[in-house]
Amino acid sequence: MKQIRTFYHAIILSLLVGMTSCTDVDDISEWSLNQFPTTITAGDVTEVNAQTAYISYGTDNGNTSRGYQYSGNEVRLYVSKDTVFEQYSSKYNVSSSSYPRYNEWKIEGLEPNTTYYYCEYVSDYAGQVLRSDWKQFTTIQDIQVESSWYGKTDELYMFDITIKNFMGTPKEIGMLYGMSSNLTLSSYEYNYKYYSIPTNPDGTSPWYLYFNIDRSGFGYNNYSWFYYRAYLKDEKNNYFYSDVKTAYP
Repeated sequence: MKQIRTFYHAIILSLLVGMTSCTDVDDISEWSLNQFPTTITAGDVTEVNAQTAYISYGTDNGNTSRGYQYSGNEVRLYVSKDTVFEQYSSKYNVSSSSYPRYNEWKIEGLEPNTTYYYCEYVSDYAGQVLRSDWKQFTTIQDIQVESSWYGKTDELYMFDITIKNFMGTPKEIGMLYGMSSNLTLSSYEYNYKYYSIPTNPDGTSPWYLYFNIDRSGFGYNNYSWFYYRAYLKDEKNNYFYSDVKTAYP
């Protein structure tokens, strides 16, 4: 009877040893190493605004996922005002952008006119962390442009322009006119600009301007209505538009 018990004990012990070897930590680490990337590159900025930015997904040579496509080690985007990487410190709201912008990161909660640094990184349960090189972008000023119809004389059509949160000398300030409400710098019928560009060196906000056009050379003189829109082009060639409005002169 002792021999039978000893035999069964030997079998059970051998099974336990076999089970332990199948879940050995070294084997898990080796499997993870085979799936983990060795290089990772962050994507490029596709759009920058005053408080938000979009960055395309980066690339790597491992079994990874980004956004909602979970298929391996999850790659994340890290954003900071400096180049100090703190893996567990999330300073800004980073999410995967949705329709119609696929395969991009969306960063929210940024400050206007500020430089940010970003990188992609991936980590696993074995303690490995791989980070891309730093890249950077600078948010634009939170400039607001408003325009309104002021009135007319026999010679002039007159408009008011109000600009907020801008300091310095813009490259251009102007007005767009047309019979279509889709007024942009690639879709307009008349574009009038300041010949002598005004400046706002102290950053006074609101900054009030007036804009007059000569009726004799205006294509919509004596029309019952037309659309108009003001715009500003800043020192970095960013454009800021007022809403499209209708004039009933």
